[in-house]
Amino acid sequence: MNESAFRQALERLGKGKPAPRGAGGTKAPAPKARPARQADPTQRRRKFVQDGDVRVEHHSMATGRATPRAIHAQQEDRSEIEQLRHKVQFEQKLREQAELRLSEAQAQIRSLTTRIGHADVIAAEHKGKLAAQDTELLAVRADLYNAREENDQLREELARLKSRQRTADPRPAPTQATTPQDGTPADEPEPVKWWLR
Repeated sequence: MNESAFRQALERLGKGKPAPRGAGGTKAPAPKARPARQADPTQRRRKFVQDGDVRVEHHSMATGRATPRAIHAQQEDRSEIEQLRHKVQFEQKLREQAELRLSEAQAQIRSLTTRIGHADVIAAEHKGKLAAQDTELLAVRADLYNAREENDQLREELARLKSRQRTADPRPAPTQATTPQDGTPADEPEPVKWWLR
């Protein structure tokens, strides 16, 4: 296909009858001149895209009237920007809350570490006291054991001495109870002299 074929096709569409093909004796009538249209600034002249060309349209948002598509695009951009701002604010709040929780957790860890340190010191003191008491208790038990051994030895020695004394001393003869001569019976107790005290 070439350019002349396109022109012939366009001429056929415009006249309603085909154009002569040959260069015979008849002359093709000259195309009627179209009246020139006034250039409308809002209307653009259409261009067809050629192979390899990229059509770029420049829209000025600041000047002129905005098309509904441009207004819709601006609204979409604004709503998307607002959504992103809200997301950023939400993420910032989450971060602040996380940092607050982190600082609280670190404070609790420091507090618990301090308490654990104090508890370790107190436990070490109590262990030391308990060890001292254990050694003291062992010493007291050893002293008590020694005292019991000594007491047992003394009792055995006392029992031996008593048995020796019994065998060594003669027994005195039993004496009869004498009755007092002053006229009081022997079973009557003596009066207490309370005024002498």
